[in-house]
Amino acid sequence: MNIEIKPLTVLNVISIPFSIEYNNVAWYLVNLIVYLLFAPIIYLLLKNKCFGLIVMLGVPLVGCVISNNYLIQSMYFMFGAYFGIHFKNTVFKKASMKNSIIAAIVFVLLSQILFLIKTNTTNYFSNIILLLMMPAFWIATDYFDFKNEPKWWIKISFLYVS
Repeated sequence: MNIEIKPLTVLNVISIPFSIEYNNVAWYLVNLIVYLLFAPIIYLLLKNKCFGLIVMLGVPLVGCVISNNYLIQSMYFMFGAYFGIHFKNTVFKKASMKNSIIAAIVFVLLSQILFLIKTNTTNYFSNIILLLMMPAFWIATDYFDFKNEPKWWIKISFLYVS
């Protein structure tokens, strides 16, 4: 709403889905579109366990150095893809009550650390904390999951199938 009016050109129309300039609220969808376009390349890079780990941690680090949010936030996307490729059995294993309680404590501690450092999203350390908070929350709530087996398409919606 508070941006200058841009001329209607083919280049501007093509760039709209890749820019949060027009809709700051939909930043997640913009990132998702970009990551889905690069998903085949990301899959090839992450397919090798050691090289994939280097890529998963290195790309966001480069993003922090050059202040590129796409590269920084790719950490979350690549983390899920990496675990989906290499640790399928672990990802679908149900958490015990003990592990859920430990994960809940870890989640609360990490959220307090994140609150105390009060930093922006271009900080690599804060992104690592956010990255660790996701599986901690997932494991913490996994114990309370329903007993129904999810449908096949739900199992693969956020993870790669090899």
